[in-house]
Amino acid sequence: MLDLRYVADHVDEVRASLLRRSAGAADTLAPIAELSLRRRELILVVEKKAASRNAANDAMAKADKKSPEFAERREELKRLSGEIKDAEKALADVEAEIQKLLAVVPNLPDASVPDGKSEEDNVVVRTWGEKPTYSFTPKAHWDVGTGLGILDFERATKLSGSRFTVLFGAAARLERALISFMLDLHTREHGFTEVSPPFIVNTASIMGLSGGSLYPNISYQATKGGVVNMTRALAVEWASRGIRVNAVAPTWTRTGFIGQLEAQPELMARIRAVTPLGRLAEPEEVAAAVLFLASAAARMVTGHVLAVDGGFLAQ
Repeated sequence: MLDLRYVADHVDEVRASLLRRSAGAADTLAPIAELSLRRRELILVVEKKAASRNAANDAMAKADKKSPEFAERREELKRLSGEIKDAEKALADVEAEIQKLLAVVPNLPDASVPDGKSEEDNVVVRTWGEKPTYSFTPKAHWDVGTGLGILDFERATKLSGSRFTVLFGAAARLERALISFMLDLHTREHGFTEVSPPFIVNTASIMGLSGGSLYPNISYQATKGGVVNMTRALAVEWASRGIRVNAVAPTWTRTGFIGQLEAQPELMARIRAVTPLGRLAEPEEVAAAVLFLASAAARMVTGHVLAVDGGFLAQ
């Protein structure tokens, strides 16, 4: 998303950049342009009234506290403070509306990107190697991957939408190898330093997030609710030290304790009935969530409670 202040202060430049994408892209800026003018007016109002309030405050400080001037300045201060508060509220509302509208404004094209309507207008910056020739018509990589069972576009569409794929086997290992290659290349040859900041992953429970209607136990619920609140509080307190604090909140998981409950068919049937995926969690699935929160992939995640619940809390 584009920066609100940059867009509001550079509307014409942003519009010109968006026109390079399309007229439709530039049209998304129209309501923001009007609001930007209102924002600028309100900023001037706030600044002007703040200056008047400061002047009135200085005059009141010099006046005799028993004089009519002192009382007059005091009333003026009250009036200006109220007007400033109203103007600041209006400014906040305008900026919130701009922020909302910015969600549909496309990113600006880089200055080096050539204008064009299709891939035919792309400019070849450089080439590497020679394009191979074949005595047959080669398959596209997506057809090869699908045939080998290492790319699944249909499943990915259900999970994330179009233009994604689920990687299996060799394809998943290739992606992991590429990530390692990128890290090795930049740390060994380009002067970057790999850092693994400290992290904490607590164990909460869905009972600490939703209550325990299925298995009421006030002490357990209160304890896990405390873990949730502690996680969020520590995440804020320790963020300045670079320490991430998260938690996992598992659903009913197939452990030794649950093994005892499996002797109660009615309870197990209720648990499965309220879990959209219709089954218990496996310990490995909870461990995978912990590994994610502890990994570099979650380096911008802190104060989060990751529910491993088969969709229970989504209902």
